[in-house]
Amino acid sequence: MGIHYRLKYTFYFACLLLGLTVFVLPVHADKPFMLFTPDCLPRTTISINGHDLTVEVATQAYTGQGLMYRTELPWNHGMLFVFEPPRTTAMWMHNTYIPLSVTFLDESGVILNIEDMEPMSRELHYSQGMAAFAVEVNQGWFEQVVASPGDRFNNLPER
Repeated sequence: MGIHYRLKYTFYFACLLLGLTVFVLPVHADKPFMLFTPDCLPRTTISINGHDLTVEVATQAYTGQGLMYRTELPWNHGMLFVFEPPRTTAMWMHNTYIPLSVTFLDESGVILNIEDMEPMSRELHYSQGMAAFAVEVNQGWFEQVVASPGDRFNNLPER
């Protein structure tokens, strides 16, 4: 076994242990509770209208947590949710401290709709059609890159 193989699996094991310890450690009301840490998620770069966006890819287990409990998000970063199978879905901002925008995408990466979401809100924001993906970013990012319904994201992962 090479050193890279051992380092890779040591990292995965550390992430697993970190995830498991939240079940045995007490949760304090003054500290955010995160089931998973952002460092454990795979990352990729997607693009729209010539602008790159680094996204954490929310695994099935992470989908319910999303960007909850984050106090900041770098400007050209976000989270990508993959829905299998595509569905009409909704997002909310419960326990989310930063203002975000979400866009829902069809299977080919075309934007169905974009919704602005306010921190700590339980208001549901629905996809306007069958969403295969959703992308959450800082509020205002879609306006800056002039993205709107009908535009297409590139370099999305295979589903």
